[in-house]
Amino acid sequence: LANVTEPRWISVPNHPKKPEWGVHDVLFDSTIYIERSDFRLEDSKDYFGLAPGKDVGLRYNGVIHCDDVVKDGHGNVLSLKATYVSPEEASAQGRKPKGHLHWVSPRSGAGGVTAHLFEPLFFSSNPSENGDFIHDINPNSKETITGAIVDASVEKGEVGDRFQFERVGYFIIDKKESNTMELNRTTGLKDKHKPRQ
Repeated sequence: LANVTEPRWISVPNHPKKPEWGVHDVLFDSTIYIERSDFRLEDSKDYFGLAPGKDVGLRYNGVIHCDDVVKDGHGNVLSLKATYVSPEEASAQGRKPKGHLHWVSPRSGAGGVTAHLFEPLFFSSNPSENGDFIHDINPNSKETITGAIVDASVEKGEVGDRFQFERVGYFIIDKKESNTMELNRTTGLKDKHKPRQ
């Protein structure tokens, strides 16, 4: 974010729909991360994410405008250059984007995080009825993401503590040591699994 020169802390709710759960502070800085799926090189009317030349809202924190796209020699997107507009400025300018993205600053996020994403172990609801259950095993039942960046509030948690990551699912801290943490997704926000019949 080219025009963000000083980092600052902002308060965000612990739960988006339960104000009684209180708030915590997150760092907003010149570098933030968004989901890769929240950016496209080609915009469309039904897409509410970020694209070149487009405004999009940041969850709890104003608007950004995508000014430029940095790519590697193979055309892969490496980073985005954007301009930040505060909530007050955006309101005064009548900038009301349809989409709002969740984000995290790498300077505030917990480092050394490994996240395990689990899907059903078997394709069918009753693998034994097919004879050889081995052929019914889902090879993608576990995905491991290393180097994940999560909100700094997670870093304060202890083994067994649970968190909801917006648009990703519910997680529990499985292991925690001095500089590393492992999280297991206990359930996604939507059940994408449809057993074979």
